[in-house]
Amino acid sequence: MVAHSWKRWLVAGMVSIAGLSEAAPVEVRVDGTGPFAAGSTLVVRLFDTDLSSAICVAGICAADLRVKFDTALIQEPVVGDLFPGWAGPGETFSLIGATTMESGSLAFIDISLFAFPSAAIPAGWTDIEILSLSFTVQAGAGGTGAVTVEPFALRLDGGPSYEFAGAASPAFDVAAANTVPEPASFALMAMGLGLGGWTTRRRRSAAPAA
Repeated sequence: MVAHSWKRWLVAGMVSIAGLSEAAPVEVRVDGTGPFAAGSTLVVRLFDTDLSSAICVAGICAADLRVKFDTALIQEPVVGDLFPGWAGPGETFSLIGATTMESGSLAFIDISLFAFPSAAIPAGWTDIEILSLSFTVQAGAGGTGAVTVEPFALRLDGGPSYEFAGAASPAFDVAAANTVPEPASFALMAMGLGLGGWTTRRRRSAAPAA
């Protein structure tokens, strides 16, 4: 097992829009060495999982999750290109699957499938689980979590199998922080204030003269 040095950041918060409580994006960034080459970034965006309403901001919806590394999760040494004539060890991985479970009004996220995007896998290749990530977010109190890189392999049907060992499981802390409301929040707020002022003026004009 290779020792790793980790840095963690997290930005989280709550924004109330028109009576709906919407969790601002939760972002966890992990910089390290080894399979997480210097500059690699893990980004997790978590939104409130209130299934009674569809909350979407910038294409990210309730209980939606996005994870991406800017470098491949590959431990050296890698002899030659990973896929001769296609890509080298620096190829980027992208999330292609995730599962979500409810934990009260909060979301417990368990990513069980993290691999090449299907469009990037040459015909005949089979992708197998690479990354497993789980953590609990507790509003106001923060939370904890861990990143685990599982052993995985990429196999060409009828051909060789490329296998990679697991990596360290760094822990990270989750802390709440204030966030700047979205522009839509200000628009709704202004609309609400305008409606309130119009209602007040209407009531005053309708009141009988003393």
